[in-house]
Amino acid sequence: MRIYHTEPAYIHEAAPFILENGGKMGGLEFLRAKNASLRKAILPAQVLKADEEWHGATVEPGEGDKYIVRASHPHDFQGLVDVISTEVVEKGADIGKVVDSMRDWAKRDFVMAYGRYENPQYDGNIAIGVQPYVSCWAGSVVEHPNRPGEYVISYVNKNARWNSVSGLKIDTGIYSEAEDCCEGLGGDRIESKKAKKVVQLYKLVERSNLVQNGLSFQMEFLDSGGSVFIAQVRAFHQKKIANFTLEGRERLVFGVTDPEGVELPVLQSPDGFDSDRKPLSSGERWAFLKTQHDGPLRFEFQPQNMEVFLISQSWRSGNTTSLEHYHFRYAQKANVTVFEDQLRFRHDFSRLIYGTADFEFMKLEMRNLEMAAQFSGQSQFELEKHMLQRNAGLLSTRVRVISDGRTATVEPLVADY
Repeated sequence: MRIYHTEPAYIHEAAPFILENGGKMGGLEFLRAKNASLRKAILPAQVLKADEEWHGATVEPGEGDKYIVRASHPHDFQGLVDVISTEVVEKGADIGKVVDSMRDWAKRDFVMAYGRYENPQYDGNIAIGVQPYVSCWAGSVVEHPNRPGEYVISYVNKNARWNSVSGLKIDTGIYSEAEDCCEGLGGDRIESKKAKKVVQLYKLVERSNLVQNGLSFQMEFLDSGGSVFIAQVRAFHQKKIANFTLEGRERLVFGVTDPEGVELPVLQSPDGFDSDRKPLSSGERWAFLKTQHDGPLRFEFQPQNMEVFLISQSWRSGNTTSLEHYHFRYAQKANVTVFEDQLRFRHDFSRLIYGTADFEFMKLEMRNLEMAAQFSGQSQFELEKHMLQRNAGLLSTRVRVISDGRTATVEPLVADY
């Protein structure tokens, strides 16, 4: 089940820390104050309150004489994913100007509009955290909300840069406590010993009771090889165990339905907009089929009543089996999130676009696009994106989704409209 951005996901005892320092920095300050065993896993921080002026750094810089400067707002404990700024700056840079720029960004009209879409109380008043920079692998871990004792872990290559065709280099696996094993989902295999170290830190955070009971949370971390540091804690999903077992092919899925599932209209788009460039949404419950993942969506995309989030991994969408920001923001808002199988059933979700289960027909379409790319001089990626954008909006098929939190069936239906 989704979380609700208007309801604080932290415990009452943590409220003074988060209201004063924001979700990013306030959560860390609560952990630092309340759990001595976590202090060594939290980088030193200088926190500038929303009404304070910058008078110079009181913490030492990190590697390369750099700082990481992080905007923090009370609502980013359960929202505002990739909305307010984080920047890496040199020791000699004018951090005061960076602070002013971040504060200006947080109050720009389109940021205010998005913040108030999630929570009408968003005011744009941010705290700023300044910490020593650590050059290392970044990652995230969540306890699966429907699979107790199993943790979804992703590592982002520290040298990666965004590529519109291949995406970021991300390694993802599910670590099982019971089996002490990490099963790979995408990218390179994550060593079980490495995964276990991250999960042990996650469980220390869980025992601090920062996050309200019954919620799964995400812990973003920095792994330097020798040490693992907590970068942020934020709420993800309500925990729920299905009362049935579904027979279906394995795929990464969050959230459970009733045994009969949900039947919904499907809106497809590579970027959250229809073919007339209006943001997708619906007055009734709906499923969002996102068909490209070449960057975060624009703030104008403010979905309402999104019951199911379907993450296509065809259409040269890249290696995106992960809860990186460009998926996490919308997975928070959906009751069920389903990743398309990347290898064995490629174009499984494409049946919703074509209204057919004929995979041979879809393979022919792919070959046609390949040939068009050869003769037009355009990349196949651009042609695919243009085709998907041209067909964006309400599809002619509906979908039935059944999920037990371990797997899901996603079946196209003949529409009755």
